[in-house]
Amino acid sequence: MSQLDLLQRLQEVDTEIREKKQRLMVVLKSQRETEALLAARSRAKQAEATVSDLKMQQQDLNLQIGTLTSRVQQGERKLYSGKVQSPKELEDLQESIEALKRQRSGLEDDALEVMVLLEDATAELESAETDLVAVETAWEQDQAGFREEQNKLALELQHLLALRTERAALIRPELVSEYEAIAKRSRGVGIATISYGKCLACHVTIPVNKVRTAQQGQIIHCSNCGRILAPA
Repeated sequence: MSQLDLLQRLQEVDTEIREKKQRLMVVLKSQRETEALLAARSRAKQAEATVSDLKMQQQDLNLQIGTLTSRVQQGERKLYSGKVQSPKELEDLQESIEALKRQRSGLEDDALEVMVLLEDATAELESAETDLVAVETAWEQDQAGFREEQNKLALELQHLLALRTERAALIRPELVSEYEAIAKRSRGVGIATISYGKCLACHVTIPVNKVRTAQQGQIIHCSNCGRILAPA
């Protein structure tokens, strides 16, 4: 087997390695969290924060209402205890109680509004959490397949890299270096096939004498793209 034939066999392995690596990059990228998952998680987090905030508002309002109710009860006990005799003091006490009741009524309206908002927010949270579970489940199912493919690709690459080392060892080191340099600047393809007298990489016509030389297994280069030429 000529050195040119061995180079072609090396390029076959290199091509497969390149394709496997490209697929591995796609698989690894696919294991990142999707936009749908991030959006679902963000929605659930926002809904949870809203519910928490409304519960705090509700708790604070209930505390204020409770305090005002206690003050109203204290005022009414004093008002009806018979201990206050002064008409002016009785009038002031009555006005104070009414003011407390008006303040409490306003807070009760606020509390009712918060309660309605909390019901809506709780429903939104439940919906967001349900959607999140569905999106996460679908994503996890996809990940199982991607992880399996990742492991398979890793094993295949390990085998191909070992095979490349074996094949490269059969070729003159300077020829391997030349091939690798050409491949590096030629999108990974260091050897181009000649078909119907043309370089299939750049489609330039190859002189007949060069075609014959390549058919004899000798190393020649395309005058246009610089790749090593090999007969079909």
